Amino acid sequence: MLLWGVFMKSHIFKSSDHENGILIDWLEFTMHDCVSPDDVISFLGLSDLQFEDSFSRYGYKYCLKSQHIEILYGGREDMGVHCIITGQGCRSFEQYSRTDTFDSILKKINDNNNISMSRLDVAYDDYNHLIDLPAIQDDIKNGLCVSRFRKGNIISSFDICNSSVKDTTINFGKQGSNTWITIYDKKAEQKSKDIMVDADFWVRCEIKMRSVNADAFIRLLSEGKPLSELYFLVLNNYVRFVKPSEDSNKSRWSTADHWAKFCNSVVNDSISLFLAPSDDYNLVKLHDYVVGQAGAAVYTYIQRLGIRDFMEEIEERHKYKLSQKYLELLREPDDDIIDDYISNI
Repeated sequence: MLLWGVFMKSHIFKSSDHENGILIDWLEFTMHDCVSPDDVISFLGLSDLQFEDSFSRYGYKYCLKSQHIEILYGGREDMGVHCIITGQGCRSFEQYSRTDTFDSILKKINDNNNISMSRLDVAYDDYNHLIDLPAIQDDIKNGLCVSRFRKGNIISSFDICNSSVKDTTINFGKQGSNTWITIYDKKAEQKSKDIMVDADFWVRCEIKMRSVNADAFIRLLSEGKPLSELYFLVLNNYVRFVKPSEDSNKSRWSTADHWAKFCNSVVNDSISLFLAPSDDYNLVKLHDYVVGQAGAAVYTYIQRLGIRDFMEEIEERHKYKLSQKYLELLREPDDDIIDDYISNI
């Protein structure tokens, strides 16, 4: 069982055992049924912290901040209270919350219909050379990457005097979309901030999720999937590196040794929990069902109650409860929706 170290912010960063682990590294949500920041602070079990006034954003008038945790409030009546827990704030939450762990707080968020997720980052910290950044770069350049993402980028900084590359960041997907993945040299990133890391090696692979994808991840976690297993199931669903083969279908190629070593470090299971995007259900089939099979019922309802009542009723009952096949028809091409859970896996 992996242990999540408690990381202390200081000039010298230390992890007690340098054990590889998976952690929540960003949590952002809105409580729609409250107007007081005290409600969110109490919800998080952080009433003992001293929150101070800070700069607000996102249309809220006020902000309280403590230990990298921000509570935004004073917006329109329908905006509720917004909470931002940054990476350092996540470590503060683990340290200072009197009543909750991330397991319990995520379950409370999942169980509350008046809370909506904005962002959730889940990161794997590697201190043992399991994530091979040079091999990943080579595979990308050689076309040995299988991914649901269409685009990505590699960002490297270098030392002009020494003519050497200092750190590398590899992004998969479009930043700001519902899911994207970042792999980077965390030790080099900390050094650039003048934070000396007490570790020989530190690379992070981070899955960043927004909106419905963050909701879906929390729902699956609340249903009992261990965080470590769920992390790799999602990762393998989006990105995989492979060995060359004569098979014309790259998705059938064997997983590259370096990637298998990393992905099997916690869970030896690459079966996806999520349905891949599918063209099986399209607008033609939607039309055939609505007009052909349900047409008589729809026509009768509209004739009796009117089109306005019909549209209002449909939107109220189904707008936020669409199944995967309908989400696929509505979403933009570059957007990624985490799909419905396969309950009988």
